[in-house]
Amino acid sequence: MVRILLDLDAVGASRVLADLVDRGILVKTSEATRGPNVTYGRGAAFPAKAGSRSNQRDGRAQREPRSQAQLPLDGLEEQ
Repeated sequence: MVRILLDLDAVGASRVLADLVDRGILVKTSEATRGPNVTYGRGAAFPAKAGSRSNQRDGRAQREPRSQAQLPLDGLEEQ
């Protein structure tokens, strides 16, 4: 997936993933050591999502009303 998204070869993708693990952004979640069976999850340093519960608790994240341009593309929500 990393190779495709970032248009890298296998060595480049491996270096990116190793760096993210070293920085604590990702953690390996599988027993596999190489290949397509290796999986990763969020590490301790993974960035918090904007509007996450931690931001909502202290009142920093406030929701703004959706504009016409922000409506979902599937058209399931009505105004």
